Amino acid sequence: MKRYAFTKSDGTVVQVISGALNAAQQAQFLRDYAILFGATAIIEVEGGTSVWIGGTYTDGQFQPPPQPEPEVIEGTSEELLPSEVPDDALPS
Repeated sequence: MKRYAFTKSDGTVVQVISGALNAAQQAQFLRDYAILFGATAIIEVEGGTSVWIGGTYTDGQFQPPPQPEPEVIEGTSEELLPSEVPDDALPS
């Protein structure tokens, strides 16, 4: 089964679908996804190729979305012994 990625003008992948689509169906999906997601292009995805919504399509290659930097929280912590953890430590 064929897969299609829809991208915005900056290469961001906004939608991926699978199916046997003829040219008229591809054009209709592109029109709809232009309205819904700002899609400007449809790309047929080769079998075995990974593609991610939120990723990018640049120079013929799909790339995953960038991973956020881990947040560092300043402060102190202390380790509690099991006997120091209250029985109702988790809210219900």
